[in-house]
Amino acid sequence: MFLKNFKIDTSRAREFWPRHVNTLEELPAPYRPHVAEWMEQGMPLSQVIFVRQTNHWVTEKPEYVLAWMGRRLLYIQKQPLGGVAPTVIEADTIFYALYSHRLLDNRMTIGYSVDNEPQTIMLHFNAATEELFYPVFELLLRNPFTQPSEARSKNQADTIVSLQEKTFKMCSYLDFVYRFDDTILAYYWDKNITPEQQKRNAKSLKRIEDTEYLAALMGRGLALEKIAENAIDVAYLFRSAVGEASVVSSAQGELSLCFPCVSGESFFVPVKPENRPEAEAFAQKFNKNVSISLAK
Repeated sequence: MFLKNFKIDTSRAREFWPRHVNTLEELPAPYRPHVAEWMEQGMPLSQVIFVRQTNHWVTEKPEYVLAWMGRRLLYIQKQPLGGVAPTVIEADTIFYALYSHRLLDNRMTIGYSVDNEPQTIMLHFNAATEELFYPVFELLLRNPFTQPSEARSKNQADTIVSLQEKTFKMCSYLDFVYRFDDTILAYYWDKNITPEQQKRNAKSLKRIEDTEYLAALMGRGLALEKIAENAIDVAYLFRSAVGEASVVSSAQGELSLCFPCVSGESFFVPVKPENRPEAEAFAQKFNKNVSISLAK
């Protein structure tokens, strides 16, 4: 009886969602001078997003204000001890953007350079409000993916025809990859079952969980998509930020496609032993394409 009468008040939940502001006064006072400075340079208030901190005990998801103008991004983060810290990012300094989707919890991590030193910031937002961030994504990825494109439509249709013989799941989430560029020049697809999924599969009578991976060579660089149960991750790596691709083996003998980044990190796509020739062929295509582009 108690459980039947128990209700959770969610009426204030939307107050914490990311939103545009109608007046500068709707922002907490510490943010206003920084936003006002950009408005004096011609930025409209419609290009400002305010994101509150929903849970004060989750420090990795702080309150922040996001604004953009031209090819610049202004990120202003609330500081734990008071005040705010502004960061300006030029689009040309970005070497990757990492998108993550977990149910309603979405994030975009931006990797960029300052005086040749790698830096990162993380944007967190509710999935229901993701469209608010599309102009920011277009700035980060240097691609107006919200605009119609015949080239993208044709290339995506061709990719689906090729991929659907292997997977329907990845075909359903290709739109995330095509945010980066209109054309996939070559791709490598694989899937495996992670140790965590093996444990869940052993205890479950439901369908077997697995994780799918796609490495896509595109005009702007490399898109790496990973799809698991209730989780989507996409890494967008600009061409000039990725070193030579190769197939590597771990100490346990597990194979992976390896893509080193100028940030000092490496990105990996698991490779089944029987798919090694296909993975090596993709690495060769990627390296050849990058070499040709850098020589231009």
